[in-house]
Amino acid sequence: MIQHQPSRRAITLVELLVIIAIIGLLLALLLPAVMRLRTLAEEQEDREQLRVLGHAWMAYARAHQGKTLQHNNGAPFDAWLKKLSGYGDINDYLVSPADVNRKERLAYMKDNPDRLCTSFVLNPYFCSTIKDPVTKRELSCERISECTSLSTAIAILPVSSQAGVPGPGYITPIGWMAPPVSMAWNRTIGVTGIQPDRFSSPAIDSVPGRANYFFADGHVESITADQIKHWINTNKQFLIPQR
Repeated sequence: MIQHQPSRRAITLVELLVIIAIIGLLLALLLPAVMRLRTLAEEQEDREQLRVLGHAWMAYARAHQGKTLQHNNGAPFDAWLKKLSGYGDINDYLVSPADVNRKERLAYMKDNPDRLCTSFVLNPYFCSTIKDPVTKRELSCERISECTSLSTAIAILPVSSQAGVPGPGYITPIGWMAPPVSMAWNRTIGVTGIQPDRFSSPAIDSVPGRANYFFADGHVESITADQIKHWINTNKQFLIPQR
């Protein structure tokens, strides 16, 4: 007796399209979650990099009777990084995973082994002498002890993506707050400024762009780009430490 094998029904085009649609729907649901996790991981790594750099900055100050790292205008852009290298293993913590110039910075250091570049910059009020142009009052703090509120004083910031590679050693705030406001904001995020929206995912959620900042008391804080822009718009000199 001949036994007939059950025939296998071929999948139809409609069924195939349904399967593809379901897979696409699942991917659409999963992709935002994956992107969110990636952003959070990059933000955490960036935070750790800032903490390592910041603690080296604080160690340098302790070794120099509280005097903060000074950076002269004529010094090479990476002078401060080389000085900090003696106070912490910072070389693996220089380039943020969310830096749009990450590949270029790593390639630059590979091609120039005697040079360092980073995704961060120093607050000039902690690394150079700055006086009020009108009152001639000292605005910068050459020693950490001169700052009366370390928990509100930003010491290291994210460098602007427009700064290019290798980037400046520290930012130049002179003229930031000059009117009009729109130009002040443009200067803030320009070639001599900062990147306040290093972590931005508007397609995923409503959280505005944000970035990490190292404060002089040793903590790292995430601040939104909207907050930075509000400070600029209201002429708040947020980089000047309290004396």
